[in-house]
Amino acid sequence: MEKVTTLFLKIAVILLGVPVLALCIFLVSEMANLAAKLLPEFAFIKHLVFIAFEASAIPFYFVLLCIRLSNSYATLTKIKLSPIYL
Repeated sequence: MEKVTTLFLKIAVILLGVPVLALCIFLVSEMANLAAKLLPEFAFIKHLVFIAFEASAIPFYFVLLCIRLSNSYATLTKIKLSPIYL
């Protein structure tokens, strides 16, 4: 049971980034274009929206990377391999 649980937790940590990446690729550019259409008098608004949303994803991926490289991910591997938890 623990092997399945640890595998599920590892996959969940890795797959948390996929929807955010898809949103950054597809939705942010559409939102920036919409902002440019709604506020044509501000020429910089498209780039501002794009930079703001993309920059907000950087801390998210930094935390995912820290989780991946931290001791918690190694602990999941140790739990999976330890005969105590079998």
